[in-house]
Amino acid sequence: MEPLNALHADTVLEVAHEGGVAYVPKLNAPRRIELAHLNDEARQHICELINRLLPFSVQPETAGSGDQRYFRLEVRGAQSLVLTIPEAKVPTGLVELWRGGQ
Repeated sequence: MEPLNALHADTVLEVAHEGGVAYVPKLNAPRRIELAHLNDEARQHICELINRLLPFSVQPETAGSGDQRYFRLEVRGAQSLVLTIPEAKVPTGLVELWRGGQ
C-alpha cells in the first residue's frame, strides 16, 4: 500500500473496533471523524499515524478469529483506503483516535 501524502479537509475517517466473542454495540460502534473540523497540523498528524499503521494492516479475514478483536480504519476522500489491524498490534494513536471519534 502506498503511504498517504496528505489528508484534505473533505476527508472522513471511520474507525471501528470489531471482532471478539461477545458483541457489545457501544464498543463496536464505528467512530466518524470529519477532518473539515481540524486544522492542517492535526490533519497532518493523523496522516502520519495512518502511514505508521500501514505495515500492521492485514487481510480482513485474518484479522479477528476466535476472541481476537481488531480495528478497521476506513479513509474516504480524495484518497481512499481500508486498513484492518489486529488489536494486539495497534499503536496507542489509533486507540486514541477511535476513543475521540463520534
